[in-house]
Amino acid sequence: GGKVEYLDYIGIEAPSQTFIPEKLQEWALQGQHIARDIVRMLTGRDVPATGCYEFTYRCERDIGEQQQAEWYIRDVLIGLANGFTRVGPGILFDCANAYYNSLWGASGLLQRGPYGYPKRSYVAYAALTAVLDQVRFNRQIETGSGTIYAVEFRRADGRLATAFWCARGEADLELE
Repeated sequence: GGKVEYLDYIGIEAPSQTFIPEKLQEWALQGQHIARDIVRMLTGRDVPATGCYEFTYRCERDIGEQQQAEWYIRDVLIGLANGFTRVGPGILFDCANAYYNSLWGASGLLQRGPYGYPKRSYVAYAALTAVLDQVRFNRQIETGSGTIYAVEFRRADGRLATAFWCARGEADLELE
C-alpha cells in the first residue's frame, strides 16, 4: 500500500555466509537482481539496489579468515559494479557476548573485545578503500571466461582502476 514514487532504493541485506559472492540466489548478494526484477514487475520502475546496514555476513569460523577477507572484497566489488551507494560488509567487530556464537555475531572485520584486533578482512577492506574510495562503475571487461571477472571503475581523480578476480581458485592472467 505504500506509494511507489517514494521508493528510492532497494536495501540489500544478504546472509550470504558460505555462498560465493557470484552465485545467483535470492538470499545471497546476487539476489539484488531478483529483487530489482520484482520491483520492476510490480511498479514499472527501475529502482536501484544498495547495501543496507550489515549488507553481507561471512562468519570466519565457517570459511576461514582468508576466505572471509577475499569474499568480503568480492562482495564490495560486486556492490560497486552494481551502483550501490552503500556498501558495508559484515559488522565492524565480532560481538563480545553470546551473539558471537551465531552465524552473524562473528562476521566482523575486527575480532571481539576487549581488544578488537583487526582480521585479514579489515586489512583487505582498508586496502580496497584506499584504491577505490568514491569510484563510479565504468564497465565490465570481457575476459573470455565465465569465472574470471574484470570490472573497471573511474576514480574521483579521473584515473581508471580495474579489479580482477576469479570465482574459484587462482588464474594467471595476461593483459594487453
